[in-house]
Amino acid sequence: MIRYTKPKARLFVEGNTEYNYFKELGKDIDIDFAIEPIDMRGGGYKNFLLQIKKKGFLGCTIIFVIIDLDKVCEDKDNFDNLIKYCNNQNKRTSVPYFVIGSFKDFEYFACLHSKEYKNGDTTNFILKNYKYRNLDEFKSDTKIFNFLNSNGKSKEIAIEKLNKKQAYIKNEYRPVNKSSGDITIKPIKIHIDKNLEHVKNSNMNEFFEVIGQAIKK
Repeated sequence: MIRYTKPKARLFVEGNTEYNYFKELGKDIDIDFAIEPIDMRGGGYKNFLLQIKKKGFLGCTIIFVIIDLDKVCEDKDNFDNLIKYCNNQNKRTSVPYFVIGSFKDFEYFACLHSKEYKNGDTTNFILKNYKYRNLDEFKSDTKIFNFLNSNGKSKEIAIEKLNKKQAYIKNEYRPVNKSSGDITIKPIKIHIDKNLEHVKNSNMNEFFEVIGQAIKK
């Protein structure tokens, strides 16, 4: 009998909202999450990359770099270096690196959980439709995953919307048939579509696609 090894994913995330969201998500799926919050205010994408290099891939079987895209224009060189590093790691290591981004930030993906959201201003939608008093209250909500997946809201709604859109970041990968391993995907290249640099978009749907592939037994 083939023994199934539970995958271990390391998530590099920006901000409390992402941390709280994925921490709760990790309880519902057959994969271990190690979540590493990164302070972007201390150096932007450069600091993000430094922390990824520092933490490395030891002890995990897959890495997700989950970033906001609000600083792409002002921090272009460091953003490009981050993408280049992940592409290079995918060539030289057996641990797959996937980059997931939302324009301008995670709040866009959060709004997509609602059928009522029509691509408008995210802050106004959160305050008006999600009934938070201010954005700080929303960002500090430790139960944000439960909130966004209740009362008619769900990640499935967000994923369905994103499946119909193109994204600034696209992870090209292929399934790999492995008889005993826990990772069944291999990244080929992380692509950037510069035409979508200023358009509301996200490839968060790829995160869920990859997770689904990674935990296949």
